[in-house]
Amino acid sequence: MGKDQQAKGEETPSEIIETHGGETVEAGEPPADLPIDDSALPAPTRPAQTAHGWRWFAVEYTVVALGVLTALGLDQAVEDYHARSELAETRAVIELDLRQATASEAMVERSTQCRERQFAVLAAAVGKGDLARANELMGKARIFSALPVSDAVWTTALASGVTYGLSPEERNSYNGAYFLARQQSDFQVEFFRSQARFEGLVGSELSASPDAPGRALGELVEMQAIAANSRGVMMELRRNAENVLGKADIEPEAWQIAFVAECEAAADAMNGTEPAT
Repeated sequence: MGKDQQAKGEETPSEIIETHGGETVEAGEPPADLPIDDSALPAPTRPAQTAHGWRWFAVEYTVVALGVLTALGLDQAVEDYHARSELAETRAVIELDLRQATASEAMVERSTQCRERQFAVLAAAVGKGDLARANELMGKARIFSALPVSDAVWTTALASGVTYGLSPEERNSYNGAYFLARQQSDFQVEFFRSQARFEGLVGSELSASPDAPGRALGELVEMQAIAANSRGVMMELRRNAENVLGKADIEPEAWQIAFVAECEAAADAMNGTEPAT
């Protein structure tokens, strides 16, 4: 029987199967689900850090830290530079503005004298009830500057925040100077309003009113009082600006020279010493 089976190509039991877990496999092949016992494998270990490795780590960390600190320092330095530059520019603009708004003592005195001459001629005409003559004279008058000073530059600087870089002494000095500049500007506005009322009284049908001369004279007195107060503020502003700018005197600006020249020419024309231009 064994020979017949071999002759028919049948395999012997030892060649046919080996069983494991109920599966049939060829002899000599390991089962597919044979569990692997890894308990005998060595556990993975972390390589020990040598002194050389730790040193390089410290060096690299230090380089990175220094790089960050250097970048921050450079950034701060750039910001400080821009802040200082902006502050220097703002300071220059403020001081130029104060210099232009401040008259020298000679300019203040000359403008005061020419205004008084014009007021005297107007008062004489109004005192006589000759409002038509007063109206004619007002056409020649040049009593007050039409270029009022203001605190616009200082207000803008405050709003920008750049003034935080100023010292307390500088801030107080600028505040004081521009407070006077605001007063001067307010005086000029009041003066022009009073002047407009005066011109309305002497140059319209109101001049025929019996009380027109008295009212016109009242406005003229008001203008004189405002001009006197303005002169006091201008002198105080000049002294304050001298402290801020560090100068013994303030050089007159071109517009101040032109205004005083016009004022003096108007006074001459109103007094009849020179034809009106």
